Amino acid sequence: MTNKELRPRLRAERAAITMPHDERSQRLADAVLAHPAVATLPAGSWVTCYSSYRDEPPTRLLLQRLCDAGLHVLVPAVRGPHLHWHDVTGEVDDPRAWTEDSYGIPCPATPEVATSPAELLAMGVRVICTPGLGMERSGARVGQGGGYYDRFFADVPRHSDGGPFRLGITHFGGLLPDGTIEVRAWDQPVDDVIEG
Repeated sequence: MTNKELRPRLRAERAAITMPHDERSQRLADAVLAHPAVATLPAGSWVTCYSSYRDEPPTRLLLQRLCDAGLHVLVPAVRGPHLHWHDVTGEVDDPRAWTEDSYGIPCPATPEVATSPAELLAMGVRVICTPGLGMERSGARVGQGGGYYDRFFADVPRHSDGGPFRLGITHFGGLLPDGTIEVRAWDQPVDDVIEG
């Protein structure tokens, strides 16, 4: 099965999740904060996390919990073909601190602090929480098809080479058996996966 054929199935499965939003939010936040890549970070470390959109695993509580843990949190916004990054530290619950990117996805209204992978790496980001429609324990990931994270990660060293830890987040049921996802030359893997 190609990723183009896989995406509709994963979107339908994600839309059919009946777990209450608050419970999903709490479980996801607990799981991410307990993950060794996050739990061992010293206060003041930089991390990134996407802002959830529609039926994606909900991250608003996670963003707040990351801030409450003393971490500095960056949120991506789509600008043209690339991801740009905004600091949302301490402003997660302030509605005036949010706007929408070119896809209508909630993003911070704060000024951009990084517009390239090099600028993000220069800030010392330690963990990048990455969304995906489906992921495998092997690290394979299938996204929405826009290629934003693949383009971004192409210029970011793997964690094994000293780069940030890539923590994939997918919905319950989005963790797939190894070999399910079609992996192409430009696809970029994650280091571990959390379902939420």
